[in-house]
Amino acid sequence: MNIVFCAAECTPFAKVGGLGDVVGSLPKALEALGETVRIFLPFYGSIAEEGHAVSDTGIDFSLGYLDAVYPFRVLESLLPQSNIPVYFLDNHALFRSTDEIYPKNQELFEAQRLDIFAQAILSVLKIMEFQPDVLHVHDWHTARMAAWLKTDMASDSFYRQTQAVLSIHNMAYQGAPDGFNRLKSGLESADALVAVSPTYAKEILTPEDGCGLEDVLQTRPEKLSGILNGIDTNLFDPKTDQFLPVQYDTNSYITGKAAAKEGIQVALDLPRDPDVPLFGIVTRLVEQKGLDLLLPILPELAKLPAQFAILGSGEARYEDALKRANRETKNIRSLIGYHAALGQQIYAGSDAFLMPSRFEPCGLGQLIALRYGSVPVVRKTGGLADTISENVNGFVFTDYTAEAFLEAIERAIAVWQKDPQAWQKLILNGMSTDFSWQKSAMKYQQLYKSLI
Repeated sequence: MNIVFCAAECTPFAKVGGLGDVVGSLPKALEALGETVRIFLPFYGSIAEEGHAVSDTGIDFSLGYLDAVYPFRVLESLLPQSNIPVYFLDNHALFRSTDEIYPKNQELFEAQRLDIFAQAILSVLKIMEFQPDVLHVHDWHTARMAAWLKTDMASDSFYRQTQAVLSIHNMAYQGAPDGFNRLKSGLESADALVAVSPTYAKEILTPEDGCGLEDVLQTRPEKLSGILNGIDTNLFDPKTDQFLPVQYDTNSYITGKAAAKEGIQVALDLPRDPDVPLFGIVTRLVEQKGLDLLLPILPELAKLPAQFAILGSGEARYEDALKRANRETKNIRSLIGYHAALGQQIYAGSDAFLMPSRFEPCGLGQLIALRYGSVPVVRKTGGLADTISENVNGFVFTDYTAEAFLEAIERAIAVWQKDPQAWQKLILNGMSTDFSWQKSAMKYQQLYKSLI
């Protein structure tokens, strides 16, 4: 099958969250199954600055949209560790005038430039004479393509057999700054809808997590399924991770994790103490990620026989509170911003990994933590509910309250202190579980075939 991924993010070229990881990983697993995959991405200013190996395809074209004409140049690279072409649509005014993937306080510009990007993909595929069996679109950014196949392209013989699959990574973002809901248009039109975990597929049918679009999903439940995301096990592998001071596997994790833990303590000015559990957090500092549960218990965490290492950026109120904790406590340290090396070291060097999310469509942090032998402490929601089980590979709490979160942390500390054998079992259970893309890619392949 010819499968075209259309997205606003793709690791390693442009990433803000889990969407980038999925688009940068799932195509490789599909290629391993024998499918032909292409990826289309805007050529952001940040991609140009980061110096990725990109070449000019020689394809230039113009697209009329509303009252303007936009010239495009098509650039090309390869998705690392694959033979999959990544095509970049380059228009300076739309994408290179800012380094940001999602420009702050420019929601209308963001929506319009992604509309133009999506239209441009439909044009350039015809120029390339690459006829897709499946257009796999992601979130509101490219969801309109599913609707266009049913309307503007309905009489176009090139796209007559093309099926649209819409992946729902986060229902909360719908792309409607001008009153037109782009996600809704895709939900109403796509031939298949895929939530990024089985539990999230059920949750978005409810008013609590459907974000106002649950009625749309309830009218076509036969189109909706949930397929759990995987992780790139080549990228996230403690045996080969160059960011770690000592690489390790299930036979050598004690030494490897101890070295990473000490490195974190030194880097974040925590006491160098191997005999207290270190809890890690790598996240966006936003309400969805459970920061409203974390801030009220910071005074309690400061009294616990444990350390906390936090990496992330986001809303100013959360950043400011964590900066105060840096000054006022001895055992809570945060680094505000993005730091790839420290992020990997926190996964490896932390004894436990905290994800108190209000909602979590899939979550990749807990999967990475498991692979690195960090025991997740999570709220039972979305993909966290599908992947973490109490006393099997982590600790789980249900109520979205600071008290329930604190109690789960205290449970983890108690097991760490009193039952080292049980803790080692949690580590090995996590490290031994296969969360690669192989099984999930086979489910996507079966879905594509069922549509065709």
